[in-house]
Amino acid sequence: MYQKEIIYMGLFHDQVKERNAGYLKVDERDGMYRVELQVKNMSAAVTGNFPIRLQSEAGWQEADLLAIKEGNGKWNGRAAEPVLRAEIILSDAWKIKGESRLAAAGEQKEKKTDEAVTSVQPEREQGELPERMEETAAERERPSIEAVRPEVYREGAREAAEPKNLTEPETEAETAPVIRAESMSSRQTNRMPAKPLVKAERISVKPEHTPLYENKWEQLLTTYEQIHPYGDNRIYVKLAPKDFIILRENYQHLVNNSFLLHGFYNYRYLILGKEKDFYLGVPGVFYEREKMVALMFGFEAFECEGGKAEEGKFGYYLRKVEL
Repeated sequence: MYQKEIIYMGLFHDQVKERNAGYLKVDERDGMYRVELQVKNMSAAVTGNFPIRLQSEAGWQEADLLAIKEGNGKWNGRAAEPVLRAEIILSDAWKIKGESRLAAAGEQKEKKTDEAVTSVQPEREQGELPERMEETAAERERPSIEAVRPEVYREGAREAAEPKNLTEPETEAETAPVIRAESMSSRQTNRMPAKPLVKAERISVKPEHTPLYENKWEQLLTTYEQIHPYGDNRIYVKLAPKDFIILRENYQHLVNNSFLLHGFYNYRYLILGKEKDFYLGVPGVFYEREKMVALMFGFEAFECEGGKAEEGKFGYYLRKVEL
């Protein structure tokens, strides 16, 4: 099957397309299919190594890891068969994916074949007697029961959001790696950025003899610099990723969270506060695109001084944690 095509990729959250996110170019040469994948238009907080999966008629295969830095990434490879679908797994809920025209055409052909097969009723075997000798008029008019097959699963509405004026990208050299099938569980799906973590200096000065408290939060208030991030009476403390030892073990993995590190590199601090629950906050400016990326990395809320989030307003992206 010949294939020379540009597949437009979209960012999806739980099967709902949010926006365009790049392209995948497939070009057949000498019996192999050269694949060029370009991811762009993502937030600068999207940084790390993410699995690439390609689907052919043989099924899904993990091709490689795509290195995304500050929202952009590029990968070149080869496939032995035409590429029907592609996806980049950012998290359980967020994916970048696209679908070839060949996949849609194959599904339509398969659907028509199934409809033709199910419309043909089997003939009665010779010698088989009906349960009743006569049929009523209502039974003769009743349509026959057809086999029902599940709906074919399709991912996203690709055609509606395709940009029409995208310039076809330049091809890469013939030295791109050949796609290999590997178990996703054997790969690390999201690694820390290559930039080493720079430790932040805490401004607060510890007392010569820090008093001990039975309540852990009261102890933290005497240990770390206090801050009123929203201009009211709520008290938070300033932290750095190196201080995450104070969190419960199942939250210490946040030291590798790309969105959190991006905010820390920009503002040199994070915040932790107690309201009804404990909240970890990443400083940043509110934008709808940034809010979507924050959700992708587990920060489900935004709060600022005055309480109303507006475009361009400084505040904190928050998520619940436990001490």
